[in-house]
This record gives sequence, C-alpha cells and structure tokens, in this order.
Amino acid sequence: MDKDKRIEELEKQNQQLTETIKQLQQKIEEQAEIIKLLNARIFGKKTEKLDKNQLSILSEDELTELNVNSDISLEESTEVKTKLRVVRHRKAKPHGQRAEFLDSLEQVDVIHKFELKLVLTVMKNLLRLAKNVFIEKLA
Repeated sequence: MDKDKRIEELEKQNQQLTETIKQLQQKIEEQAEIIKLLNARIFGKKTEKLDKNQLSILSEDELTELNVNSDISLEESTEVKTKLRVVRHRKAKPHGQRAEFLDSLEQVDVIHKFELKLVLTVMKNLLRLAKNVFIEKLA
C-alpha cells in the first residue's frame, strides 16, 4: 500500500511538473516574441510616420497638396535623386595663409638670463626625480 501511495504521489508531482514546464515554455516563447518585436522596433528600418495629431496642424488645402505630391511616379523620383549631390558642410581651409601671416610679423630675438643658482637647484631637483622614477621602475 505504501508503494501505491508513493507511486500516486510521484505521478501527481510529475503531472504538476510537466504543467509548470509547459507554462514556462509558453512564457519563454512570449518573451522571445516580445524581444523580437522590440529589436525590430529599435534596430529595424525606420520610416517617418505622420500622427493624426500632426496632420491636424495642416489645413485641408495643404493636406490635399501633400496627397497630390505623394503621387509622384518612379521616374520623377529617380530624377530628383539624380539631381541631389553631396554638399560640403564646412569650408575648406585656405592653404598657406598661416605662413603668410607669420612672414608679415616682425621677428624679435629675446635672450633670457637665468641666475646660475636657480638653474643648479632646478637641475638637482630634476635629477632627484629621475633617480626616484628609475628606482621605482626597477622595484
């Protein structure tokens, strides 16, 4: 009898587990579909769509004009595409302008005199720093 009860319990548990597995698989499929749609929305082709609220801004005449203009044949659209060309967005820098500017300036030679004591202290400090860096790299 104990074996029969145990078998029934295990069968019930097995059925419950198979039901939860089916539910989880269905949930995974739904989430995969959601991910697929979101990826398509984020990374897919984008086209500009007009909203009804956007159209209410335009008058009826402008709307009819838009509808008439949207009926362009393929030939006309290719003509428009061939007429378009890339335009440089910033001006090209002129060449040689800096050299001309520098040549026009007066050249003055300035000789700075340093005190010997100041130069020696700076050199000592630089040597001490270089020595410390060299020792740190060896360690």
